[in-house]
Amino acid sequence: MTSYTENSFSKADALTMHKYLCVVNEGAIESGALTLMGASTKRGDATKIGMFGSGNKYALAYFIRNGYKIRIFSDGKEIEVGTKEVVFKDRSFNMITVDGKETSLTTDMGPNWQLWEAVRELYSNAIDEGGALIQMTNEIKPYVGKTYVYIELKENDPLYTMFEKFDLYFNERRKPLFEGIHGKIYPKITDTVNLYRKGIRCFDGHIKSMFDYDIPDATLDENRRVMYSWKIGQHIWELLVSCTSKEVLQKLFLDHSYQMWGRTVETDVPTITSYSNLTLYASKEFRELLSTYKLAPRSMLSQMDEDEVKMYCFLDTSIFDEFYNAKWIPEENTPFRTIKRKGEFAYKVVEGTPLMKATLKNAMHFLQECKFPHISYPIKFFNSPKSDLYGFANEDDMSIYLSEILENKGVNEMVATIIEEYIHLKYSTTDKTREMQTAIIEEFVGYMKTINAYPL
Repeated sequence: MTSYTENSFSKADALTMHKYLCVVNEGAIESGALTLMGASTKRGDATKIGMFGSGNKYALAYFIRNGYKIRIFSDGKEIEVGTKEVVFKDRSFNMITVDGKETSLTTDMGPNWQLWEAVRELYSNAIDEGGALIQMTNEIKPYVGKTYVYIELKENDPLYTMFEKFDLYFNERRKPLFEGIHGKIYPKITDTVNLYRKGIRCFDGHIKSMFDYDIPDATLDENRRVMYSWKIGQHIWELLVSCTSKEVLQKLFLDHSYQMWGRTVETDVPTITSYSNLTLYASKEFRELLSTYKLAPRSMLSQMDEDEVKMYCFLDTSIFDEFYNAKWIPEENTPFRTIKRKGEFAYKVVEGTPLMKATLKNAMHFLQECKFPHISYPIKFFNSPKSDLYGFANEDDMSIYLSEILENKGVNEMVATIIEEYIHLKYSTTDKTREMQTAIIEEFVGYMKTINAYPL
């Protein structure tokens, strides 16, 4: 018998000598646990992995559907698992039977499950029950007081490969770089992100990551996969900012290959993700490093020259803003010294692309055709990390600034922005004020009087 704890488990030539994959746990399973959907005594128990009362049924369905012979022993006695053909609405199904009794389960359940997920379910149940062991063996030898699940191996069975890569699916043997209330951080074992919940893999994705993570609060669907993928970034950053390991934090801040151009789960976070509470979780070590390194939001990469880029460590823009607004990042450690600021946002004056200039030309031609008052204020282009900022009026140099974002918005949006900023300058008003409302009304009443030559 070879358990995963032995060195020999990782040698493929040794594995192929075995006949069964065996999952063991303390206690005797009741046959109803294999037939009663939704019956879970673990729901609401934070110490348990399972919660839905359906996983072992899905695992049974997967193995039977894929031609595996599976044998289950409870307290030394076998629970016989088989199938019976049934017809429903002119379609044939394989009903799963337990101890010769019909169930409402079929082998079609969990049609999208993969092999590792079926094994994961059996092993997760064993962990929840206590005394879990997963191993390769040549013999069927169940003991009283335990539950044994044997899966008969095929020639060149993919289970051999999976068992050899045990750490990819179950992280219990791995030593974390950091462990806290928000989870655990592990060194990488593959390029792509490996995400676990309570030691069990729960996410399949192709995006890369700087570390592997165990997130105990991740919400799972009934397939035991992360339900809300957009929340992964939030969970990971709550864990990262609470981290006290300088080894982890220094890699996070200094690994430019990931920060600048690579798409990773740490840097390429969905805009829907909320980071408004990150400051609540920040460790002393994290805050110290924030004030040590020169930091910049990733959105400013396109505004910096090559030499300037080399000076900074980059964070996701929304995450950077969270700490900058909390005044945890010193102004002198940001690129804002070389990039102009207006109010709460930073910007950099740019020449403007040919498309931007052509769109402006068409916008001004449109205003001229409409006999809109001549706009004498200079119009300049800028780039800013604020994705919702189309333009602003700068009273310092009495100019209208148009964002490069407008390049893909068309003439209509550019005309609207020019008119708004023109009114700001002409009437010295600010957004969302009664004065701005009055100025807009006055401007357009005057405009209509002019083009209609009609005095009021």
